[in-house]
Amino acid sequence: MSRLQLQVVALLAMLSVFLLILSTPITILVERGFNLEGLTVDFIRALLLSLLSSLLSASINILLAAPLSFYISRRLRGWPRRALYSILMLPAILTPSATGSLLLLFFTLNPVGAFINNHVNIVNSVKGVVLANLVVAFPTALAYLVGLFMSVPRVYEELAMEAGMEPLSFIYLVSHVKERVKCMLLIDVFESL
Repeated sequence: MSRLQLQVVALLAMLSVFLLILSTPITILVERGFNLEGLTVDFIRALLLSLLSSLLSASINILLAAPLSFYISRRLRGWPRRALYSILMLPAILTPSATGSLLLLFFTLNPVGAFINNHVNIVNSVKGVVLANLVVAFPTALAYLVGLFMSVPRVYEELAMEAGMEPLSFIYLVSHVKERVKCMLLIDVFESL
C-alpha cells in the first residue's frame, strides 16, 4: 500500500468513527420515541458550533503551539524546560469539565478575568467556546509538536543553517512536518469535540 492509500484509509476510518459517534445520540432519541423534526434546527446549530469552534481552536493551537514547542525543544534546557512544559501541560491532567469550570470561575469571580470578560465578552459566547476548546486541546498540540521537534537531530539544524536555510525550513524538509501537522490537527479537532 502506498502512503496516499494509507492516508485515505486512515481518513475514512476516522470519518466512520465520527459518524458512529454522531449517530449514537440520534439512534437513542429515535428508540425512545423523540420526534427528531423538532430537534433538527437546534441539533444542527449545536453540531455546527461544535465543529466550527473545534476547527478554529485547532488551527489557533497550531499557530500558538508550533513556535512555543520549537522554543521549548530547541532553546530551553534543564529545569526551565521542565517547569514551563509542566505548567503548559496542566490542562491535560484535568477533565474538560473541570477546565471549563475553572475558566468560568476565572472570568466571573477573579477581578482580572471579570475585567477581560467585561471588555471582550467571553462568558456565554462563541468566543468562550473557542477559548475552552483552546485550553483543553492545547496540551495535546504542544506535546505532539515538542516530540516532533525533539525527534529531529540538532546536527540537521546546524547543517541546514550552514547551508543558508531558515531555522524552521529544515524541519519542514527533514521530518515531513506537513503530514504530521495534518495528523495533529485531526487529533486536536476530535479532542476538542
